[in-house]
Parts: sequence; C-alpha cells; structure tokens
Amino acid sequence: MEIIDLIVAASAVLIVIAVIHYNITKKKKGKSTGCGGGCSGCSMSGQCMSSQHKFEKGEKK
Repeated sequence: MEIIDLIVAASAVLIVIAVIHYNITKKKKGKSTGCGGGCSGCSMSGQCMSSQHKFEKGEKK
C-alpha cells in the first residue's frame, strides 16, 4: 500500500466522521436532519408528520 492510498483512505474516513459529527450536533440543537420541506415532490410525503397534521386538519396534501 502506497502513501497516496493511505492519504485517500484517511481523507475519506475524516469526511465521513465530519458528516456524522455535523448531523449529531445539528440534531442535538433541535434542527431537522432529514427533510428539506419539499413535500410535493417527495415519494414519502404520505408518511411525513407535517402531511399527517395537515390531513387531520382537513387540508389537502
């Protein structure tokens, strides 16, 4: 294994760790980590909590 392989592997691991840390920090602050709020184009819009609340109030999805 050459030095460039080690550098690339270490960089990939650091990027993954940074993304995980960012998401954990964001979640601890109470911010959303998944949904961007574009329900009209989302295939999971029927499963979304905000869509369910709108449906319960009598609004269209």
